[in-house]
Amino acid sequence: MVVLATVEVTAPESLNDTDDIIDIAGVEGLVKAPNLERLEPQYVVALRDGVPVRYLQPAMPEKLAFFWEQESTAPVPTEMTVTVNKKTYRVDSLAGHKAWLDLEPRAELTVPIEDRRGK
Repeated sequence: MVVLATVEVTAPESLNDTDDIIDIAGVEGLVKAPNLERLEPQYVVALRDGVPVRYLQPAMPEKLAFFWEQESTAPVPTEMTVTVNKKTYRVDSLAGHKAWLDLEPRAELTVPIEDRRGK
């Protein structure tokens, strides 16, 4: 599964949390890394050059592709739920310094899926 999105960092510093930006649901057979709590994309790449993205710069919108692997035996769904997440910049109560914390949904939408296999 692939989700295309234009992402812009509104914080004053570069961020390296691209795996947290988008979540998907409603798709059978997605492959999850065994040591992760959430289903994160396997890859996030920049559409301009196909290079994997780790850091995004402030005020520089970037068109990204988020990739999740689906088991080959799983059916192709007709739609899925895409969640755009947000974080809050606050003092970490354990470490005492400010950080981007509290990952939570900001927006959610149901989108149709176009099966492009063999095209």
